[in-house]
This record gives sequence, structure tokens and C-alpha cells, in this order.
Amino acid sequence: MNIKTKYDIGQEVWFMWDNKPTCQKIAAMEVYVGEKVLPSYYVEPYEINPIKVVNSDIIPYNRRFHEFRIFPTKEELLKSL
Repeated sequence: MNIKTKYDIGQEVWFMWDNKPTCQKIAAMEVYVGEKVLPSYYVEPYEINPIKVVNSDIIPYNRRFHEFRIFPTKEELLKSL
């Protein structure tokens, strides 16, 4: 099975965070395969070790976004609002 995704790891994408347009690189992704194929993307900062995430009060680690909530440019993000 080949799964095509809209974005790649390392690519910069735009999304809303704290009511502000935000640009970050994609750090990881996961794909749910069921009746539909649903890709999700994690943006930086991303930490695979959950203990490090728990100890961070400042940086929101492991923010996950579904493909329909991220955009390749700020202009496309703003048009979607």
C-alpha cells in the first residue's frame, strides 16, 4: 500500500496557535488507516521521550495537527479563516 501525504518531514507549514498565524517545521507524522486514510503531523518541538515532555512548562511539545488544519503558506492559512 502506498500512502500519499500532502506534506513531508522537514517542510515548513503554517497553522493557528494561540490565535496567531504560526510557522514551524514538520518533525514527525502518523497516519491512521481505516475506512479513510487520515495523516496527522507533529510540528517542532517534538520529543519522542514522554518524560521530557512532562517536565516542560514553557514549550508546548508534540503539537499534532490534522492535514486540513495546516497550510503551505501564510496567505493560504489566512484565506481559510
